[in-house]
Amino acid sequence: MCAAWVSKVFQAAGQTYAKGSGPDWWGLWGGELQTSKDVPAGAVVIGTGKYSNLGDPNYYLGHVGICIGDQNGDGISEIIDCTNAGPGGITTWNSVDEWASWQIDPRCGGTDHEPGYVGWVWLNGIDLR
Repeated sequence: MCAAWVSKVFQAAGQTYAKGSGPDWWGLWGGELQTSKDVPAGAVVIGTGKYSNLGDPNYYLGHVGICIGDQNGDGISEIIDCTNAGPGGITTWNSVDEWASWQIDPRCGGTDHEPGYVGWVWLNGIDLR
């Protein structure tokens, strides 16, 4: 659902978007992922998700969101996603670290001690700023 939500956000803004799930996007952009936590506004952030295997240890969903830049003036970019915790099902996270803090699926690179931030990428390689 998160990947579909991100795609719809970009589509509504008249931008190029990709269809698929978190793993689909990792497959498309694996060589293009930036792992820095200095994420530019408009970039798609990719995380591991949290134990979302649906009963199959070889299947995982991962999680994606969008960096919206420094909206509150604290010098740290915020992330939005559709985790259903906020108004309209949208959550605003105060940082990449906060966004990744609950994502700890070890099959996707995270561990119980290392939050599951994977990286960021421009959607389809396009700078959407």
